[in-house]
Amino acid sequence: MTGVIAVVLAALCFATTGTAQALADVDASPLSVGAARILIGGGILGAIALVTRPLMPRAAPSAEAAVARRAPTWVIVTVGAIGVLAYQPTFFAGTRLNGVAVGTVIALGSAPIVTGILDALIRRRMPSLRWGVATAIALVGVVLVSGLVGGAGAAGVGPLGVLASLAAGASYALYALASKLLMDRGWSFQAAMGAVFGVAAVVSLPLLLATSPGWL
Repeated sequence: MTGVIAVVLAALCFATTGTAQALADVDASPLSVGAARILIGGGILGAIALVTRPLMPRAAPSAEAAVARRAPTWVIVTVGAIGVLAYQPTFFAGTRLNGVAVGTVIALGSAPIVTGILDALIRRRMPSLRWGVATAIALVGVVLVSGLVGGAGAAGVGPLGVLASLAAGASYALYALASKLLMDRGWSFQAAMGAVFGVAAVVSLPLLLATSPGWL
């Protein structure tokens, strides 16, 4: 039950990102807004991971650690950081083009679908029935709000915005799976998220400086 509550709270936090950008009403590009978010949030996560590292004993590798060891650790961290960096501008581009509700639903609705597919390919195991049911529900929701089935709201949904939101969902899946592979190696969740987001924060600094951060 604790895990379910944590997932629900995480979903609520993610759902506020598009709304926060819309309410802020700042004249900034999605790339600039995303870079600022990573720099601040990722920097904090990275700092927390460094400070708490001595207090977090390394767990024993999971039974799936053999799969996780196929790639060097630095590769997994880099791939996860790329996912974090790609998620920000694509998500905000999708919400800007199609609105907060549509962009958020498509991005967060497609993320578990892509995550399950990538997990099945990497770990070579069939997804569970529970995942199949949840994925089917998410897929129906994504299709309905994307305008692919027509309807009164279809005219206001642009294909570029849909593609941007789908790219955000795929990027989310990328760094979520990378973090899971690190935890399979015995990393704590603080260390895994701190490493992935911390590296992304370092890379986002020059991106932010290159996108005129005067709006901050």
